[in-house]
Amino acid sequence: MALHAITTQPEEAWLGLLWLASQKPNARTYEVIGCGPLQDFLWTNSDYEARFIDAAHTDRSFHDFVKWCGLDDEDVGAQRIEDFDAKLKASPFARSHGA
Repeated sequence: MALHAITTQPEEAWLGLLWLASQKPNARTYEVIGCGPLQDFLWTNSDYEARFIDAAHTDRSFHDFVKWCGLDDEDVGAQRIEDFDAKLKASPFARSHGA
């Protein structure tokens, strides 16, 4: 997923990430998408953050993508990272993974 599409077509990027999560990818795919395109998407589209958290609470595959995001406080702010991490840890899938 190109960064250009992530910043200029966020709804299409969101739908693409949902589709990818529905394919039940392997661990390496989770890592590559979570550390790259998904992380970039969250940095540039904070309006979608609630959707990601909701998806991570209802879909194990999506949780497995989101848990790889390493948001940087220089890019998004320390409070936003703290809130994001707390919401992610509240996912029922976080408890079942021990994450």
